[in-house]
Amino acid sequence: MIGNSLRMIDFNNNNLLGELPRALVNSRSLEFFDVSYNNINDSFPFWLGDLPELKVLSLSNNEFHGDIRCSGNMTCTFSKLHIIDLSHNQFSGSFPTEMIHSLKAMNTSNASQLQYESYLMWNNVGQYLISTDVFYSFTMSNKGLARVYEKLQKFYSLIAIDISSNKISGEIPQVIGELKGLVLLNLSNNNLIGSIPSSIAKLSNLEALDLSLNSLSGKIPQQLAQITFLEYLNVSFNNLTGPIPEHNQFSTFKGDSFEGNQGLCGDQLLKKCIDHAGPSTSDDDDDDDNSESFVELYWTVVLIGYSGGLVAGVALGSTYFPQVFAWCRDCLSVSVIILLNKIFERH
Repeated sequence: MIGNSLRMIDFNNNNLLGELPRALVNSRSLEFFDVSYNNINDSFPFWLGDLPELKVLSLSNNEFHGDIRCSGNMTCTFSKLHIIDLSHNQFSGSFPTEMIHSLKAMNTSNASQLQYESYLMWNNVGQYLISTDVFYSFTMSNKGLARVYEKLQKFYSLIAIDISSNKISGEIPQVIGELKGLVLLNLSNNNLIGSIPSSIAKLSNLEALDLSLNSLSGKIPQQLAQITFLEYLNVSFNNLTGPIPEHNQFSTFKGDSFEGNQGLCGDQLLKKCIDHAGPSTSDDDDDDDNSESFVELYWTVVLIGYSGGLVAGVALGSTYFPQVFAWCRDCLSVSVIILLNKIFERH
């Protein structure tokens, strides 16, 4: 198929160099575009977003660089794109929030928007002959392993974003939760910071989430335990802290999903969580508290009694023995100070 009838371009695993030809923007029927595993040195091809039927875009393992965003005032819609693999390149800049807004097909469950078109065979005089099944073959990372989809059209509900192994910085925006059809999300091995957005819990179809090898901080949102279909999770080697969620799918994940986070604790790790502020304490703690309270009460009573006795003694002494009065007055001051010090040392 050529010209406007071209539906598939698969040039993966070759030795292509240079930039992508801008003439590809004229392929208005293009559905599948794969130039992975080459040596293409170019900026993000935002102009491909104007292709109304583009569903699969793979630029992985090349030398693409710069920001992942539209150029200038142009609008790149990517209206039907539901698989994008930009992994193992040199893309940089902040997280492509603008592009997330444009991925309309990724927040739908409408099968008619996700299914691929059938090929039609024509003879040399333009007469329709027969429809035929020409399947797209596609390879991408799934649950930590490279998987080959020999007949991608049969997986039309596969909605995936992979921008791993680049130099993307900034925070993961809450808007990521709008892509409710996402099945695979791989943002690993970048320079992402900030917390894991709780909006990821809205991705009810998500099966694999990889956020490893970044600089994410804060706690793992408890809401992520609500993702029923989550089979693979990797948040290792970040700066996460606090307890690992315990319920639902999280009980199936092993320690290697969380390793490399010094502040994390949970049953999956050797480091168990200690609830310092919890309502329940051990019997030993209760005994210590009671003992400490008793000691404080004891010293308070002693201070009152001792001081009262001294005051009475001083009063009598001032009447009959003026010389003794001056001496006892000094004793009273010193004794009170000593007793007060003993009490405050307890705190």
